[in-house]
Amino acid sequence: MAETLILLGAALLLTDLFAAACAGMTYGILTPTRRSPARPGDLEARRSMAQLVKFELALAGLGAALLASGTALAAA
Repeated sequence: MAETLILLGAALLLTDLFAAACAGMTYGILTPTRRSPARPGDLEARRSMAQLVKFELALAGLGAALLASGTALAAA
């Protein structure tokens, strides 16, 4: 049981941190600058990317909690 929690938590933590980093880079690409003004649809895309980053970080937190609980069970 503890090994399953550790593996599931580690997998969820690592994959969701990577997904949050990729979504953050996409959010940065969609941010307008002086040289490239905002195009139609950029505001909605930035808003959805911001929501995706928050969601991925929440799932990474869940993965960290599963990893910690699995480690606590293994140590007990």
